[in-house]
Amino acid sequence: MLNTEHPNTEHCGASAAAVNDRFADAQAENLNVEIDYPLLESLAYPCRLKSQRMAGIRLENDRIIRLLEILMHSAGHIGGMNAADIHRAVLQAYQLTSEQYTRNQLAYDLRKLKAHGLIERPDNRYVYVLSDYGRKAAAMLVIVRNRILRPIAGRLFVRCPNHSLKPNSKLQAQYRRTTCPYLNTASDKRRKHPRHPSEMVVGSENIT
Repeated sequence: MLNTEHPNTEHCGASAAAVNDRFADAQAENLNVEIDYPLLESLAYPCRLKSQRMAGIRLENDRIIRLLEILMHSAGHIGGMNAADIHRAVLQAYQLTSEQYTRNQLAYDLRKLKAHGLIERPDNRYVYVLSDYGRKAAAMLVIVRNRILRPIAGRLFVRCPNHSLKPNSKLQAQYRRTTCPYLNTASDKRRKHPRHPSEMVVGSENIT
């Protein structure tokens, strides 16, 4: 019987293992980043709650964003809030009347949030709390809509803030450092190439 063992087999195995370890370390370092998770897309798809088809959740849905914001600030209610308390809180917070936001609309919105897994009913009681997934999704939806999209849209399409009056806020300062170069470029392009006749400027007067 021939001896097929190479004298350097052990050394080659150790070298290959070291290469694999270095490659695994490099992968662990390079892939340790935020993954692309399509949260907005997944929430926008319709879903089903038992036999009922429920619409998707979108950023432009005022009722849902208001409801999520109320539920985010309901930590003082131990065990959750019932529908009556939630309805009263929404009306008070946003200065609405019971005709502008009815209990039937609230019931539908709660069913929609439950269908998407954002809220739950502890011990099957008639109270509602954000689920663990719901807390994260609600924070992202509310912050993206109210603190990012709306301020950017206001700067682009309404007016730019007066830079001589800057609030003493680290968050606002970082926001301006991050967004101002891009927004200024977009604003300049919009002035040079207006999309609507009302945006055309001759001298200092708008053409209407």
